[in-house]
Amino acid sequence: MKKIVLLLAVIIGFAANTRASHILGGEISWRCLPNGQYIFSMAVYIDCSGINFSFVNETIDIQGTPLPRSGAGGSVVTSISMIPDLVRFQASNSGDTSPDCIPYENQPYRCADKQNGTVQAFTYNSNPVTLNGTPPSNGWRFYWESACCRPNDIENVNTNGSMLLRAIMYPGPNGLPADPCFDSSPIFKALPTTLICRGYEFTYNHTAIDDDLDSLIYTWDRPYNPPQSNPQALTYKIGFSPTNPTPDQNRNINNIPASLDPLTGITQLAVYSGVGIKKYITVVKVDAYREGRRIASVFREIPISIFDCPDLPGYPGQQNKVPSVLIDGIPTNNTVTTITAGQTVSIPIQVIDNDRINIAPFSQILTMVPDGLLFTRSKKGPSKGYSADPNGE
Repeated sequence: MKKIVLLLAVIIGFAANTRASHILGGEISWRCLPNGQYIFSMAVYIDCSGINFSFVNETIDIQGTPLPRSGAGGSVVTSISMIPDLVRFQASNSGDTSPDCIPYENQPYRCADKQNGTVQAFTYNSNPVTLNGTPPSNGWRFYWESACCRPNDIENVNTNGSMLLRAIMYPGPNGLPADPCFDSSPIFKALPTTLICRGYEFTYNHTAIDDDLDSLIYTWDRPYNPPQSNPQALTYKIGFSPTNPTPDQNRNINNIPASLDPLTGITQLAVYSGVGIKKYITVVKVDAYREGRRIASVFREIPISIFDCPDLPGYPGQQNKVPSVLIDGIPTNNTVTTITAGQTVSIPIQVIDNDRINIAPFSQILTMVPDGLLFTRSKKGPSKGYSADPNGE
């Protein structure tokens, strides 16, 4: 059978009846085009167990003084129209982010069944836009405001009202203006993983990629609600904070509090506490730096849903275990090295199936997919991917 991989491998008229309108998160990004214009992209993550969500045109609003203009001497640009990416939606199983797997006891987790903990992704792109002018020192702030509503079953944050998605464009080095464009923002490439087995030591990488090779720094952040002119930070429940968004050892000695590596973006955690499905909101901020100056900030807000994974068929009491990744025989979740341009790079990677069930029909298939600017890009590959990337690469 195929292994459920819950770690790193990120809606239209016809979708008016798609599941869910409890807004769980999302992200905003932009790409610099060769002609000097921008294409903005957005992903919105919806709770499948909520009410319906309409996949129609949305609007990103811009805050900042002075605001950009449509060209030299042109009109003030206050907003950007976002158009549903129907092709991507249809090609990604209607945005269902649930892991692909052969059903356990014929009961797979699917968004279409409105199962608690499943999440649906809706992606949008703008037409090319011109942003003439220089962002203020605190940046042009791009906001998407949801019409309704955050869910009320979040364990770590007091949720209410609508949600704000955010991104910030700062002046370039030496006050470089934004027209023609000089920068593409970081883009989250990894699938927005949301379902995690209780008791698993979980490792995940948001995999923010910057096409300009700017320096990236990851930090925890917090969720906000409107108004855009004065965003309101949501309050955390006792025992939680922006930098401690999942249960720690005060709730169970075996819990591993969520950590975030500022350089690699790798998140590690384990939750043993709780019963049933428990949802925790997390927000990751990625700052892009060039010549020592911050030029962009993007935010990914996604939930983490902890649930009890079912047993492997025919093996009572044995859950599907996460495989181990070794680099040159050493267990590790990441490695950092310095490479000289033109140098041949060879990295011996081993993956071990910790279930060790290799008797048909229970043989398990492990799949490893590399990603990053140093790899040759291919239009073939994983069928899923929900980053706010207009090329879907």
